[in-house]
Amino acid sequence: NTEKNTPKRVRVREFFSQTDAIEQQEKMVQTDPKMQGSEKKKEKPQPRGSKLKVQKTELKAKDGSAKLASSRTRGFNDPDQLKQKARQALIKPPYNVFDYYHEEGFFQRIAKSMVFDYLSLTVVCLNAMWIAVDADLNGAALITDAPPVFIVVENLFCTYFASEVFIRFMAFEEKSRCLRDRWFVFDSLLVFFMVLETWIAPIIVVSFNIDLDNALDLSTLRMFRMVKLLRLSRMAKLLHAVPELTIIMKGIKYASRSVLVFFLFWSMVVYVFALILRQVTVGYGVGTQYFSNVPQAVNNLLLYGIIPSQRDLV
Repeated sequence: NTEKNTPKRVRVREFFSQTDAIEQQEKMVQTDPKMQGSEKKKEKPQPRGSKLKVQKTELKAKDGSAKLASSRTRGFNDPDQLKQKARQALIKPPYNVFDYYHEEGFFQRIAKSMVFDYLSLTVVCLNAMWIAVDADLNGAALITDAPPVFIVVENLFCTYFASEVFIRFMAFEEKSRCLRDRWFVFDSLLVFFMVLETWIAPIIVVSFNIDLDNALDLSTLRMFRMVKLLRLSRMAKLLHAVPELTIIMKGIKYASRSVLVFFLFWSMVVYVFALILRQVTVGYGVGTQYFSNVPQAVNNLLLYGIIPSQRDLV
């Protein structure tokens, strides 16, 4: 009976569910003490001259760090500067004379054509070979006394080079710009000397009936012949046409400093030993023969000690 009267205990779980919408508000919290109104701590007044001392110490620290950086990179280029130069070289467009030519026209069309460039290089090479023929077979100082074959060929070369410079000059949109182009100025000077030798000088000689055999001495005739050799400098155009030659010339330029330093050291060693041998060999036969004075000692050390195989040539 007791078991029947006692109520059974049932475990019940309570669940809480929120179904009502709750209003939400977004608020921002400012943690900056300035916005919160917190007052700054009052700085203690500094004595007079303390700020100046602080500035001096800061400047000394900066100078010290700059000197340390420069001492570490002394003898070497700054990598940041090298990078900056490389960037500027990439950004800067390469110089091209065609950018300053007319966009339309007869002369600019010829000057920009590849046929014109290759023809000019061919004529330059032919002129360089003709100079060798002229040096061996033509003994005349001026073209007026040369054989007819040389007169015709020289006039043909002069006509072509003068026409080339004229075409390039007319191709420029701004004529004053040609003075800034190094190749144009270089070719113009060579053409000027060639026209002076081939056309102007004969006209003057014929007009005034000048007798070159009596008017000019041997040294003057040699000077006229040396002027002809200036035409060989036109072969520098090959450097502009063949980039590999330009790279080789730049390599020689950068290596020349090391070669000059080596020769300077070489000269110092030879000079020191020349002084020593000049003093030591006094009164001996070898001193009288090879080291009688300092210039002779330097000369003999160079010829007999450093370049003995070229002694007879020198």
